[in-house]
Amino acid sequence: MEDVMEDAFGLFLQLMLEWLLRLLIPVLASAVIAGITYGVKWARQKLGEARWIAVLEAVRFAVYAAEQSSLSGQLADLGKSKKDYAIGVAQALLDERGIHLRVAQIADLIEGELAKTLNIGKIGGGLFPRSFDA
Repeated sequence: MEDVMEDAFGLFLQLMLEWLLRLLIPVLASAVIAGITYGVKWARQKLGEARWIAVLEAVRFAVYAAEQSSLSGQLADLGKSKKDYAIGVAQALLDERGIHLRVAQIADLIEGELAKTLNIGKIGGGLFPRSFDA
């Protein structure tokens, strides 16, 4: 009898946790997207249009450089992930232009560029179907 009660209670807890996760995951995802959007708008406003375009070009170049380096096997030799490599490339390009962003900001921009790149077939359009005007 006690085992049946424990099993029923365990099942109840499992169902409650699953329900809670289904409820919270969209809320958390929305909060993350809102945070990234706010950060991108803030960075764009702070930098000005010309420097913002330079940031986007550096991020786009870094994403493609990381992809090419991964395909050629260079990243395996360096022991880096594509994201780490892309962050390093973007940071170096931006430093050359006198634009200084935090690593977290660069990482967010890279994630945005990857999302655009991976969604090309889903949203239609050319190679860069929409600008990063968050």
